[in-house]
Amino acid sequence: MILLENDWGGSVYFIMNGWVKIRTHNADGKEITLNIVGTGEIIGEMAALEEAPRSTDAITLTPTKVCSIPAQDFCALLATEPSAGIRLAKLIAKRLRQLNRRLRLREAESIARVADALLFLAEGQGKSTKDQNID
Repeated sequence: MILLENDWGGSVYFIMNGWVKIRTHNADGKEITLNIVGTGEIIGEMAALEEAPRSTDAITLTPTKVCSIPAQDFCALLATEPSAGIRLAKLIAKRLRQLNRRLRLREAESIARVADALLFLAEGQGKSTKDQNID
């Protein structure tokens, strides 16, 4: 467990390697997976920016290495480095688009949801190779 929903957000975390599931629970207690993030991603930024409790849990799916920065230092970085703020805004926009796509698929057939999940993982964590031809 990296983050617990409703805990105070004192740090922002950078995933150095591994996979992390971002989740919450509905009113019936059923787990809802919101995102799966991996190497190079950031988590915990919303609570730091809003100075509010965490809105989700973040749990590791594989052995994972994370680094953290205090929330105050993270906000100071954004205030002094405009390019960091722009990158963060792009990341948040990307995540919102992904969530919108997943919400639209909620009523789709299971095969479409599985295909979308695989596409989501490939887009987020796939690696280009020099030889793009598949024989």
